Amino acid sequence: LAVAGGDYTLQSSEQMKKRPMSELLDSLTAKGVEIKCLEEEGHFPFEIHSKGIKSGNIKIDTTTSSQYASALLMASVMNGMNVELTGSRVDGAYIKITTNMLKQFDIDFDREGNTYIIKKQSYICNVYNVEPDMSAACYFYAMAAILGVKSIVKGIHKDSMQGDIKFIYALERIGCVITDKPEGLEVDGTSAVGYEGIDIDMSDFSDQALTMAVVAAFGKTETRIRNIGHIRG
Repeated sequence: LAVAGGDYTLQSSEQMKKRPMSELLDSLTAKGVEIKCLEEEGHFPFEIHSKGIKSGNIKIDTTTSSQYASALLMASVMNGMNVELTGSRVDGAYIKITTNMLKQFDIDFDREGNTYIIKKQSYICNVYNVEPDMSAACYFYAMAAILGVKSIVKGIHKDSMQGDIKFIYALERIGCVITDKPEGLEVDGTSAVGYEGIDIDMSDFSDQALTMAVVAAFGKTETRIRNIGHIRG
């Protein structure tokens, strides 16, 4: 909306109001877009008053979330922009999904360091295969470990670009057997009964920290989950 220009009021659910939006809003403000938060600063709801964003440079901090970077990368096609990524997630899984999607829609771009240079162009309509949601699939895979059963989710495979695919390797560490079948990825928890806890860095798939915590609660020994402080709040 900011790139296209116009005056808009964006509302949200009560849950979404808790989500900080400062990184994205600050980036848009730096490009001359007027943002007025109607309740808490940096959160929904807010007004956007924009005359459009012209080509040039825009910077976005990926430390809290890479989703805002994905949004700018996709929107920059409309007018052409150089999108500079800062923070700790400049090479995150969802950035890779976004850039891969751009390529599949015939969008040309260059990368210089952490800056994506995207010229003004149009999306070419194409057949695009949307992967099943790995984040949701993780719940069923977790149940396989906890209950000592097999679980298969159709359409999920080891070559998934989604960051949460790493969750299956955490389950593998506690004794689950992972098999990539033609119809989908199977997690066999029958050999993981009475599993030991593990020490794991979940910074790259922190959305599954709570799922892993539930799995950990059924282990015989302590599990330590590291580097997930950024999901607080």
